[in-house]
Amino acid sequence: MSTAIETVDEATLPKLSVKQTFAGKHLFITGTTGFVGKVLLAMIATELRDVRRISVLVRTNRSYSDPRERFDAVVLLSEPFQEVAKRIGNETLQDWSDTVVNVVAGDITRDRLGLSEADFKEVTETDPIDVILHCAGNVNFDPPLDQALNVN
Repeated sequence: MSTAIETVDEATLPKLSVKQTFAGKHLFITGTTGFVGKVLLAMIATELRDVRRISVLVRTNRSYSDPRERFDAVVLLSEPFQEVAKRIGNETLQDWSDTVVNVVAGDITRDRLGLSEADFKEVTETDPIDVILHCAGNVNFDPPLDQALNVN
């Protein structure tokens, strides 16, 4: 059986726009305290200003028992966000962070991402997520197999 490959005239295809696709959407991002997550969020802060809301999953640790404190210290003060501040200004960046970014405590290895009942309801019912951007991962290159599968 022979199948023909159909060619498509690119001029007739609609133009794709990341800005238009994400405008007005509620994004959910994992891994924002890691390098890839910080860079992605910094790019969104500078280039996709019409994103309505961004919920970021942040795991607490010994140094930070509050996820917002960890986000502010580890993400907003990071090198990628220093560049954002230079481009849009510190005040605008802080306002964007306070109004657009919703920091939720959780852990990608837990059931329902370790979200509290209230946070889970908020991102699934009250203000449902439109797009999930998964940037979390284990940077230990020799973890036990079960741990690698849970995280990555």
